Amino acid sequence: MKTTVKILTSMVMVFTIALASCSKDGVDGDVGAQGATGLQGPQGEQGLKGDKGDQGEPGTVNVMYSDWLDQDFNFSDEASYKSMRVIEANLTRDFLNNGGIVLGFFRRTKNSIYQLPRVFDYGGFAIRHDFVAIHFPDRGEVRFNVSSIDDTDLSEHELIGSSISEPQYRYVMIPGGVSLSGRSSRPNFEKMSYEEIAAYFDLED
Repeated sequence: MKTTVKILTSMVMVFTIALASCSKDGVDGDVGAQGATGLQGPQGEQGLKGDKGDQGEPGTVNVMYSDWLDQDFNFSDEASYKSMRVIEANLTRDFLNNGGIVLGFFRRTKNSIYQLPRVFDYGGFAIRHDFVAIHFPDRGEVRFNVSSIDDTDLSEHELIGSSISEPQYRYVMIPGGVSLSGRSSRPNFEKMSYEEIAAYFDLED
C-alpha cells in the first residue's frame, strides 16, 4: 500500500514539473500587428467665408453709407440752383438694376437731420433740398441739389441758416434683395426718419 502511494505521489510530482517546464520554456507568440486602417487623404482647403457686412439687424447685408460731407457746390453754383457732386464707385448698374436704393440726408445741426427731398419755407420764400443717384458707364454719382422754388436768388442765410455749424449731407446705399430675418416685409425706408434708419442699420454718426 505504501508503495502504491509513493508511486502515485511520484507521478503527480513528475506531471507537475512537466507542466511547469512547458509553461516556462514555451514562448508566447508576439502580439500580431494591429491591422492598418485605411489611410486618410490630405485635408482639403477650407472654403472661403463670405464677407461679413456692417453690424446691423440679422439678415441685412453690406449696407453702405458715406461720412457726413460738408456742403460744397462743386458741380453747379448758380444764383438760384446749386449742386454738390460726390463720385461713388459702389453705385453701379447692377446695384440699381437689382433693386438697390440710395437715401439722402441733410443736416445743419446734429439734432436736426432731414431725409431728402425736403422743402424749407422761410416765411413765404421756399427752397428745396433734394438729391439724385446716377450711374454712368464709367462711374456712379450722388448729387445733392438746392434750388429756390420760384427761381429767386438764394441768400447765404437760406443756404446756411443761423447755425454756426456748416450744412452737411450723407447718403446711405441699401442693396436690393436683402433678406430681413424676422420681418414680414421690407420697410419703406423712404418714409423713415434718419433716426429710424440709423437704428435699423446701426449706422455710426
